[in-house]
Amino acid sequence: TLEGSYQKTLERLEDLKRLRDDFILEIKEVFELSDIQDFLDSYPRLGFKDKAQSFWEQSIEEENSDNLDVEDLLSEAEDIFMIEEIKKFFY
Repeated sequence: TLEGSYQKTLERLEDLKRLRDDFILEIKEVFELSDIQDFLDSYPRLGFKDKAQSFWEQSIEEENSDNLDVEDLLSEAEDIFMIEEIKKFFY
């Protein structure tokens, strides 16, 4: 039924929230708050456009390219917004 499906979705959402909170707690236990802040303030990239390339190949390619295409700019903007949301969990 629709109500049963809705209830399962709500339960899954609550499970994911608990998992997120546990993960954040683990990070806070392992790292100093200043290290977390420094990392998040560096606005790390959260993903790469071409998943077939390794991290190092992608990094070298980005380093050698002075031009960003629209997709790269949008991806970087999304990452910045996500990092700002993540910061709210830590400070």
